[in-house]
Amino acid sequence: MIVWDFLGQFECNDVTNHTAKFEQIIKHSVFNVAVRLPEYYFPFICQFVKQTGKCTFLIDEIDMISSPTSIPKELDDLLRYGRHQEVDIIATARRPAEVHRNLTANSDDIYVYQTHEPRDLTYLSRFMDVEQIKTLSQYECLHYNALAQEYTREKVPTEFVKE
Repeated sequence: MIVWDFLGQFECNDVTNHTAKFEQIIKHSVFNVAVRLPEYYFPFICQFVKQTGKCTFLIDEIDMISSPTSIPKELDDLLRYGRHQEVDIIATARRPAEVHRNLTANSDDIYVYQTHEPRDLTYLSRFMDVEQIKTLSQYECLHYNALAQEYTREKVPTEFVKE
């Protein structure tokens, strides 16, 4: 798994904040870390993920690198064609209305947690059941499986909840 961690929230022994360490990883073709690098490295990471293939690329806070109207070309390529390299993408965002439509359009699964923001609900209403979203409780989500076009309500397991 390759993790792009904008806010430095992932805690693991393999996390690096150092450009030199990242370049060493690339040189030796070993990549099993969460990275916190300057934003200008993001297109390179996307290219690396595509070339590496057969991996999962987690992008935390994807709205920090894209918007509803713009997306880095390298990320757009991954979203559209990464399946050919067997790349799975997991992305998080606090505000659904602030993500690029190519992300949701190419998603097999979408998980939405409690939200009451009108703009987000309007955005989600294009492909999800907003009435169910309005009734979600804390730590509960609506899981939309786009392939089956089915909704399920799910709760975050208590061991993952930090109060």
